[in-house]
Amino acid sequence: MQPDKPPLEESPCSHLSPSVIVCIAYHESRKDEKEVHRQVAVVYKLICRTCRVPGTGLYEMRLDRIRTYVSCNYSRRITISDMAKYAGMNRSAFCRFFRKHTGKTFISYLNEFRIQKAAFLLENEGCSVSEACYASGFNDISYFCRKFRSITGRTPSSLLD
Repeated sequence: MQPDKPPLEESPCSHLSPSVIVCIAYHESRKDEKEVHRQVAVVYKLICRTCRVPGTGLYEMRLDRIRTYVSCNYSRRITISDMAKYAGMNRSAFCRFFRKHTGKTFISYLNEFRIQKAAFLLENEGCSVSEACYASGFNDISYFCRKFRSITGRTPSSLLD
């Protein structure tokens, strides 16, 4: 006896697939290649507009790229200008975009991320405060301690106990 297979999840746009195929087939049989590509692009845009899946848009993809960059490079020097260039935006557009879609400034996000990593190092890796400070991307111990306390409500040394 075979176990029951879980039901297949339908794509949010699965109900449009036959229409798309018919549209493409129709245009392939009657139009030149450029016209087919143009029509496919029009149909694709219509599908994207009518069947938006939360978390899969351009903004989310851009934010995911930014978050990935930060998680891979948090211990290095990261400037807003560098991130804006990485995101393909100018500095002010990047700052507006990031704040609008996350509710915080990029520097706040970066500091919170770095403090989270430093807290992990202090609690689990047995690092000293200065080691955690430099390993998490901060260059000034007093600034690190101030930020650590403002974000976590505790001092870095309290995690060593």
